[in-house]
Amino acid sequence: MQLHAWFTAQPWRTSRQLLERLQAEQPGTYPDRLLRTLRRRLKIWRSEIAHTIVFGAINSQPAMESKASGPAILAGGRTGGSESFARCESQAWQQERLGNI
Repeated sequence: MQLHAWFTAQPWRTSRQLLERLQAEQPGTYPDRLLRTLRRRLKIWRSEIAHTIVFGAINSQPAMESKASGPAILAGGRTGGSESFARCESQAWQQERLGNI
């Protein structure tokens, strides 16, 4: 998705800036009321980046492979993070324990 590519290239941009860019490229297609949805989507993308930084790429699970149920926000994102967090936390604990044996 074009929006995700923009975010990846410039992750410091705000949701307002990305929406304005999207509106400039496709006038009349994306109304201002999508701002809150876009904020939620950026929050998820940023949390995924932070998760990868903290837990590393080994324990990270892409949003598209999530087993969470419910509607996806914009581009098929994760909707429930507690199951994923518990799984990664458990894996990290197991790796730590197995490393000491």
